Amino acid sequence: MASKGNWERHTYCLYGNDLTDSCAEDLASALSTNRSLIDLNLDYNKLGDSGVKLLSVALRNPECKIQKLHLHGNNLTDSCAEDLASSLSTNRSLIDLNLDENKLGDSGVKLLSVALRNPDCKIQKLDLNFNGLTDSCAEDLASALSTNRSLIDLNLGGNKLGDSGVKLLFVALRNPECKIQKLDLYGNDLTDSCAEDLASALSTNRSLIDLNLDYNKLGDSGVKLLSVALRNPECKIQKLHLHGNNLTDSCAEDLASSLSTNRSLIDLNLDENKLGDSGVKLLSVALRNPDCKIQKLDLNFNGLTDSCAEDLASALSTNRSLIDLNLGGNKLGDSGVKLLFVALRNPECKIQKLDLANTALTDSCAEDLASALCTNQTLRILNLGLNSFTDQSVPALRRLILTCRSLEEIWLQKNWISCGESQLEPLQGSRPGLKVLL
Repeated sequence: MASKGNWERHTYCLYGNDLTDSCAEDLASALSTNRSLIDLNLDYNKLGDSGVKLLSVALRNPECKIQKLHLHGNNLTDSCAEDLASSLSTNRSLIDLNLDENKLGDSGVKLLSVALRNPDCKIQKLDLNFNGLTDSCAEDLASALSTNRSLIDLNLGGNKLGDSGVKLLFVALRNPECKIQKLDLYGNDLTDSCAEDLASALSTNRSLIDLNLDYNKLGDSGVKLLSVALRNPECKIQKLHLHGNNLTDSCAEDLASSLSTNRSLIDLNLDENKLGDSGVKLLSVALRNPDCKIQKLDLNFNGLTDSCAEDLASALSTNRSLIDLNLGGNKLGDSGVKLLFVALRNPECKIQKLDLANTALTDSCAEDLASALCTNQTLRILNLGLNSFTDQSVPALRRLILTCRSLEEIWLQKNWISCGESQLEPLQGSRPGLKVLL
């Protein structure tokens, strides 16, 4: 282990260093005596249960000042959970614990939940993604959420809680004592069967502002129920992720109505769905509504074509809040993006980040792009990667980079540009902080 002098820093990263339980006793000694170390990253090592049991002894030492401990991917099972739980119940400084990609299972999390119910537990952020959890531990977790006063960020992605498990969690969210602000339920086999319970929780909870439901199976029927909650003025959600939920244009009108009325939602991720042109046309109506507060909208891989581009362009020209729009992986083509570029010339357009990667662009639209951006004063990041620009577009791209003074990053990877290193990369020196990524 490092000497005492080498440990006199606030943060120490030992990520992926093939550490095993043989060094745990020395590490525990350092944690028990060091007064400055507050952030320790031990992700992707092989400490195992025996190693973490030794660390837990140190965590229970009142002299241990660690605030953030990462044990992601360390082959941990329920065998060490009781020791960890004891640490959570007694340690006064630890507020952030990452246990992602271990094998704690339901039995392990039940033990941790006992600690979370302890009023002396100070943990604020707990990561339990990919730990083999099912609905069997949900009641214990729900009880912890209802009583814990410090936990505000809980990540349960990549488990198999299912509808029955999350319904129990949503009961806890309706409890006024629940303080959770961020909840990650990514990839938990959720369907529309739990949507009504979730909608009820969103309508009553005053603390939850960030909800990740990516890669579930809520479908149009589930999102229609969520949209009712989003229209409720009591709903405080600011960030909602619905990436990969089998959504189509059937739910778009309900979502659009939510965008037009909700005053808190500023970040909506709809990537990898099947909204299509008809769905995005409906969303565009909402974006033109002056009451729409959305700032970031992800529509990557939604089967869009140039048919919806005019509607999107109109929205970009009038919306005062949208600053980050992601349209990658659609087939807008030159004709579609030319319409978007007209909106970029409008001084009312507030877009700062625009992702057009993999949207079937060619040299045919390069001049229009350069012309649109020569007067734009807001765009900071532009992604044009994975398209079909060639050396023929280089003069227009040079002009774009030099004249768009707000531009900080332009992404051009995986196009057909052979002279980029000589003609475009040197432009990075034209102003401080400019990045040209080829």
